[in-house]
Amino acid sequence: MKPTAPTSLLALWVVGGALMYAAELVLLRVGQPVVLPPITLAVALALLGVIIPVLAWPVRSLTRGKSPTGSVDPFYATRVLLVSKAGSLTASALTGGALGVLVFLLGRAVIAWPQVVVTSLTLAGGIVMLVGSLVAERWCVIPPSDAEESSPAAEGEPA
Repeated sequence: MKPTAPTSLLALWVVGGALMYAAELVLLRVGQPVVLPPITLAVALALLGVIIPVLAWPVRSLTRGKSPTGSVDPFYATRVLLVSKAGSLTASALTGGALGVLVFLLGRAVIAWPQVVVTSLTLAGGIVMLVGSLVAERWCVIPPSDAEESSPAAEGEPA
């Protein structure tokens, strides 16, 4: 599996922000209440940003040879890798969405500061989840063996 591309993260971030900003404008124009993220979303994102690397730590320890148990359970490592990859993509979209809401709120004539604070906390929680997911994904990469390092075909290929 290839590492998450920065262009994918940037694209999801931009699309999430643009969609949320446009949704807020449309809701405002038709007289409906705007969408505001709850504080529980900020807490959940931050917790996931901590939990995902904790799940990846045993894989990192095993791949670096620092664990006495020996081998890596490939199913567990694959699950953790998939969760971390999905987490980084989801966090990118949610962070962009929170930024879109924040830009919308700060662009109003009267700024509702409690909503700005909660949206900023959601943005921070999304960043924590994004960073934690990317770190966990990096930890799940198996270092190349000595045989792979010496072969010319292994040079330049992602692990």
